[in-house]
Amino acid sequence: MKGALLIVFVLAQEASQPETRAFTAAALEVLGQDAQVRMLTVPADVADASVEEQALGARADGAIELSWSGDGTQAFVHCYLTGEERWVDRSISFGKDEDERERGRLLGYAVASMFLGADREPAETAPSAEAAASATKAPSTPAADAAPNDEFRPSPPAWRAFDLAGVMSHGLGGEADAVGVMAAFRFLAVGPLWARIGVAGRGGEIPTAQANMKTLQGSAGAAWSFLDAGRFSSTLRADLIGSWLEVGHLSADDPEVVHERRWLFGADAVLSGGVRLSANASFFAGGGLEAMFGRTDIYTHGSRVATIPPLRVIAELGLESVF
Repeated sequence: MKGALLIVFVLAQEASQPETRAFTAAALEVLGQDAQVRMLTVPADVADASVEEQALGARADGAIELSWSGDGTQAFVHCYLTGEERWVDRSISFGKDEDERERGRLLGYAVASMFLGADREPAETAPSAEAAASATKAPSTPAADAAPNDEFRPSPPAWRAFDLAGVMSHGLGGEADAVGVMAAFRFLAVGPLWARIGVAGRGGEIPTAQANMKTLQGSAGAAWSFLDAGRFSSTLRADLIGSWLEVGHLSADDPEVVHERRWLFGADAVLSGGVRLSANASFFAGGGLEAMFGRTDIYTHGSRVATIPPLRVIAELGLESVF
């Protein structure tokens, strides 16, 4: 299962036990070394809703709540399968004389096999699910004896996203109708919170001033994915904006086009909703407000003929790619 990510919740007092270490090493044998098994220690049982939220926020293939009986002869796993949006519970018993590492190893094989889809093959070194379920005690492997500490250290999320969309704007209290494109790069910072940088370009006409306008923007901000369930998602974002504005005017009495330029700064807030087209691509649409810190008045022959207002309504329609 190339590139899989599993999140495992384990009680703090059980995180360093040999069974838990061997569990992680064996799970990676089944899923392949490109996979990640992220072990998170918790002081008490975690609510199902919180587990689902963290799994979806990290775009994990699944989440597992792992616990052991007092004498270590029984393991309890409460698994959330993200792709199927369902929970699975398993209870696995072991013999009293069975080696601790071997218990964790067999449990890791069995649990990781649950996340192998029908169209995916386990790594060449991984045993089958049937072998994991029916295996008798066997000599432990070096991987089970000494799971690297890195497998237990929460690694920073590696998820990234690229957005490309068409953009439209409409001025409130003036003329700022324009169309253009927007491109943005995002990376997952903490939980469902993304950091974001973007660029955009728009152009439009100002009929009352016989002029056209062009804007080029750079932005930086954050996006909160507050809903990510199944095929649907919703995101609220806010950005700080730096904008370069150019207005060009040409009338019958002008020998050539007159260009005026200025810098403006501002901010925006946009709410968007998405529909997942595949595991890595989504279609989204959004709308919000853009506020620039200052308005732009346009004069011809000493008279003000138009105003580009500081407040605009904006709409976006585009595609998101996660990688």
